[in-house]
Amino acid sequence: MDSPTHSEPLDDSVWSDTAMSHRLQLLRGDRPYAHIAKLVGLSDESVRRHMLDGRPSAELVAKLCIAFNCSSEWLLLGRGPMSRDEALSYSMEVAKPTELCRALGALIERLQSEFIRLALASRIEIKPGSRPGPGSDGDPRPGLATDQSRPRKQR
Repeated sequence: MDSPTHSEPLDDSVWSDTAMSHRLQLLRGDRPYAHIAKLVGLSDESVRRHMLDGRPSAELVAKLCIAFNCSSEWLLLGRGPMSRDEALSYSMEVAKPTELCRALGALIERLQSEFIRLALASRIEIKPGSRPGPGSDGDPRPGLATDQSRPRKQR
């Protein structure tokens, strides 16, 4: 079965309870419900009911994807590979250049935000126009100065 690209509309069949139930059973394999219940922290009966009726809760979907390293896109929509490890290369193959650029821009913004958060949490000063290489205080991290290296103001 060919998987549709991101821009193609989804066929109504991916939403059917039987399609979802089939993917859940593929994910389950020959594992007993008790084993899965223990992995996801839910009761055996709750896991069994959700997996058989094909309408798992969002909580169960998230926990299954984490526990089994499963792609949520595959589990929910039947698109792409089952494994999260293979999902990235699949996404790169089917994505359009504009989608890749948007994703790269979003990643850069998240990295900048995280860097600023870490710098503030560590009380590190980010020097404008810094270049790679040791900081002025001998710190091997480029363009960074810790609070201890800053000159103290005279009172």
